[in-house]
Amino acid sequence: MPNTNRRSWARLVLLVIGIVGVIVWSSSLVLSDEQAGPSRSTRSSKSSSGGSSANVDQKLDEILANQKAILQKFDAIMEELRIIKVRTIYKG
Repeated sequence: MPNTNRRSWARLVLLVIGIVGVIVWSSSLVLSDEQAGPSRSTRSSKSSSGGSSANVDQKLDEILANQKAILQKFDAIMEELRIIKVRTIYKG
């Protein structure tokens, strides 16, 4: 009986590690896209200085939207982990 409880905890730990890995990986993709974006906007702002504040506002809005999406995904994952934890505790 204790062996199955260890397996359940091991699976839970591996699941948590996998989910955290996916979050870090997706965050790095978002950050790499954001880092690639400003270099293009600085080139365009040099050619037209009037539209640079509009570009900055647009980029900030994109960043805010990305952060909100990441936080919503993180909240959903944390809720799933809470459910898995409760199931593991009562099942074991």
